[in-house]
Amino acid sequence: MISDPEFGEIDRHALGIGQIIGNLHSLELAMRLFLDRAKSGNSSAPKPDLFSLKAGDRVGVTPFTNYDSLGRVIDRYNERVAGINPELSVDKSVVELRDALAHGRLLTRVPQRPIRLFRFSAPHGTTVEVSMALDVTDEWIAEQRRRLYAEIQKVSEAADMLEHPRTAG
Repeated sequence: MISDPEFGEIDRHALGIGQIIGNLHSLELAMRLFLDRAKSGNSSAPKPDLFSLKAGDRVGVTPFTNYDSLGRVIDRYNERVAGINPELSVDKSVVELRDALAHGRLLTRVPQRPIRLFRFSAPHGTTVEVSMALDVTDEWIAEQRRRLYAEIQKVSEAADMLEHPRTAG
């Protein structure tokens, strides 16, 4: 982590959470690109220059551009990768992590760590269930980053296998 004396505990926490969110984005992007490649194969159909797109432009619906949730992207990826190597399936529990960071509550009593992460269920009558309550420590952040990196590596390996299929000898 950062050792700058001006970089405090809360700053380290924010950086760690940001790194996890970045890994979640990378994982989803890698799966979408894999699915797009698997669908199009060696198609020579033109693709839009993504970096020239502007708000209001219209493009075709593809695995890269569709509105699928992370859970649906994982399902589609896992269905497709099962025929290549089922060991490269992505652990769907990463959706729980993403949802906790997107919809959970981060809370501390004073501006220092540990910071608590809470997630609550949908209402059941007049109550909700606490579905997550944990301290966001450096160790927890490091474990989530390792976990997500391992999932990204699986997708990368599957993409390599798609690009360079192995033939039986």
